[in-house]
Amino acid sequence: MALPGTVYIYQGEELGLPEVENIPDCRGDPIYHRTQGEDPGREGCRVPLPWDGSAEPCGFSPAGADRPWLPQPSAWA
Repeated sequence: MALPGTVYIYQGEELGLPEVENIPDCRGDPIYHRTQGEDPGREGCRVPLPWDGSAEPCGFSPAGADRPWLPQPSAWA
């Protein structure tokens, strides 16, 4: 970050979260559909960030709210 230029920190990168590669068939990314599933698309890096808590949605949504559009890995609790 000491070099000239713009610094990008992607969602979850500051927490050391990896891209989620084993998302069930709930993908909505156009790239996934255009390639008939050959390209997994970008959903793996769009999984909602965990904030706190011991179970999904890990503080991403308030208690009693609907589940997030993509599932969070259980290891993120």
